[in-house]
Amino acid sequence: NFLADMYIERGLKWNQFDVNSDNPYTKPELLDAPLTEKGRAQASLLHHHYVASLSSPPELVVSSPLCRALSTCSIAFQSVLPKCSTASNNTNNNNNDIQWLCHELVREEHGAHICDRRRCASEQMRDFPMFD
Repeated sequence: NFLADMYIERGLKWNQFDVNSDNPYTKPELLDAPLTEKGRAQASLLHHHYVASLSSPPELVVSSPLCRALSTCSIAFQSVLPKCSTASNNTNNNNNDIQWLCHELVREEHGAHICDRRRCASEQMRDFPMFD
């Protein structure tokens, strides 16, 4: 996460499994941490080197419900994003009826770190309306 990168740059040390103020992974402001700049760049590369070269669009895009995973999908599959404003409309979009699915069982572990816990579903739906 971004704070951990900053800690490392400054030479600060911490134990990632300790719940204390020295651990950048337990800061409450990192609940469902957003995708970092590096992650956005990697997702963009994925789009340009793979997704944009597909001979036909995917039928299904599946993601973890974590913000950083949803962001990765949104960037990587930007050329086939639905042109709609709500998730309930995504089956009638202009992109060959691609289904966008978000599911709890596709996520990484439910760890002790704040960044591995997701925001409430209504917030995710507001920010990523293409996903059911």
